[in-house]
Amino acid sequence: LGFLANSSRAATTRKRQDVEELARRCVGPGRRGIYPLDEDTVMAVSGALKVAGFRSAELYLNELKLGHVEAKFDIPAWLARVFAKCRRALRRGLGPPKKAKELLFSDIPEDAATSRGQHGREVCHPFRAYVVANRWLLREIECSNVRLAHAKFEDTERVATLHLPVSKTDAGGSGCSRRLRCTCGEAEEDRTCPYHVMRSQVEEVEQLTGTPRTADEAWEQPLFPTAENKIPEKADMVAAWRSLGEQAAEAGGHSARRSGAKRCAREGWSILAIQHL
Repeated sequence: LGFLANSSRAATTRKRQDVEELARRCVGPGRRGIYPLDEDTVMAVSGALKVAGFRSAELYLNELKLGHVEAKFDIPAWLARVFAKCRRALRRGLGPPKKAKELLFSDIPEDAATSRGQHGREVCHPFRAYVVANRWLLREIECSNVRLAHAKFEDTERVATLHLPVSKTDAGGSGCSRRLRCTCGEAEEDRTCPYHVMRSQVEEVEQLTGTPRTADEAWEQPLFPTAENKIPEKADMVAAWRSLGEQAAEAGGHSARRSGAKRCAREGWSILAIQHL
């Protein structure tokens, strides 16, 4: 039935596989299977995650709990109490949550802005992908899933519109469109202008693939393809952003969205307007 979104299925499956393998090692070869869970197994897995320093240890523990339930075993009060104590122990000493690193446009040197991915899973134009994600406040997976047909232009007004058919906060797929105007001055072109960057990327993809953005095939053609003209994975897009110079080395999947939100705030946007996006 597709209970998990395409963007999270692989990560969730891998998390389940990893924590179940850890549980098997904790119970040893003498026991047949890890379910139903017992107190020793839950505490042993929690201890191993704690010692390993996993910041996301609680998520792994929750996957183990879900595995127990999906194997059609109940969670009695005593086992619920064990999970509660282990979760509290895993949270202890974690410190504040890590936020995505902000990456300013001014932090990206000119040579990195013109660099291109040419091999395998490398995103063809990392800088344009970052500009679009920053301007339209996209996460890395949303940027990866943008299609050629999602871009529209009003050339007289110099307005670029990007349609987002689904996002992390719109799992139902109602969709939304965001319109941004040209930010170029009269004397010179802004290298991060949403209208011109989007226009340049669309024209390049149309030329390279022979697919007009108005064609039916454009609904399947990624706007930011890899060198193999494939849809980038989340890791591919993050790697592309991290290639944008020394300051981008610690960029994460939410860096463009967070950086864009902070930029909007500095430009005078209301907090309510930013939250709406």
